[in-house]
Amino acid sequence: MNRPDDDLRRVLHDTVDGLEPRPGLDAIRARTREQHSGHGRAWLLGAFGAAVATAAVVAGVAVLGGDPRPAADPSPAGSPVSPTANASQAPSDVPSDGGSGAATVAAPLYFAGDSPQGVSLYREFQRVDARDRLRAAANLVVRGSAADPDYRSLWPDGAAIDDVSFDGVGTDGLLQVSISDPALRVRPSTMSEREARLAVQQVVYTLQGVVGARAPVQFLLDGNPLDTVLGVPTAEPLANDPQTEVLSQVNITAPEQGEEASRMLVVTGVADSFEATVPLKVMRGSEVVLEDFATADGWMGKLFPFTKTLDLSALPAGDYTLVASTDDPSGGAEGTGPFTDTKDFTLP
Repeated sequence: MNRPDDDLRRVLHDTVDGLEPRPGLDAIRARTREQHSGHGRAWLLGAFGAAVATAAVVAGVAVLGGDPRPAADPSPAGSPVSPTANASQAPSDVPSDGGSGAATVAAPLYFAGDSPQGVSLYREFQRVDARDRLRAAANLVVRGSAADPDYRSLWPDGAAIDDVSFDGVGTDGLLQVSISDPALRVRPSTMSEREARLAVQQVVYTLQGVVGARAPVQFLLDGNPLDTVLGVPTAEPLANDPQTEVLSQVNITAPEQGEEASRMLVVTGVADSFEATVPLKVMRGSEVVLEDFATADGWMGKLFPFTKTLDLSALPAGDYTLVASTDDPSGGAEGTGPFTDTKDFTLP
């Protein structure tokens, strides 16, 4: 169920998804080449930059007024969260630190799912070890530990991220991802070029979400920039690819998969849908028991947040599925058809 402080967090909802890399990326790439040329030595990265970035986010919430702490969650650090354990967690790409000394933090994780583009990236939130949030989040997406059964990872079985560090502040910083398996340089024969590109973007979008900035991402092997990852060129720091090319054009944030929901169900998410209209359905099995729509904050070119409260007071207790989609005024006559996302929930 939603808590009062969730409304404050929605003010920050998807602030990172609306950002694009700054021109400083070219300077970071040049600096990276200079640092590694001829010596084969990795940068010595401090935690100070990451601490400043996180503190700035928390301070921003404090200025707005409100408690940024998510609900307590007993799940083991770094493991998938039970769907109901963080049902009230804020839908924000800016991670919450859960208060001073928190054992876990909420992290936005990007997984693959089926879409009219064949496959696209969908986001869900899980809690990760606060002391190792970057590596923990990266390994969850690489290993495919999604709470939603419709989501998966595109990385090969057994892939792992050894370490992740963040040097600098915001988009002027640099995320460095270390792997130790040279086999990950090559795209498997069973993986398409698009799947390989999206696999790399799973890590890029996830880590950018954790630090709360569109900082470029550099992949390393033995401390040196890696020329390719899954066949994707990675010799220089990578920016995030455009949302319209890699992300699903609709993505439900709340309710979470498997949540025990309120009968005044607050639905939140992001979408890029025709005239900002986001059709919603509640289904019980194959039967549509409620239809409505949400209106996003905008449309065209990127994802915009939406919120809608559905009155489910007339429905009997049981299991239901929420379906959100992009609007398709052509009725399937034009384009690839609507994007959809679903979340199962229970009414007590």
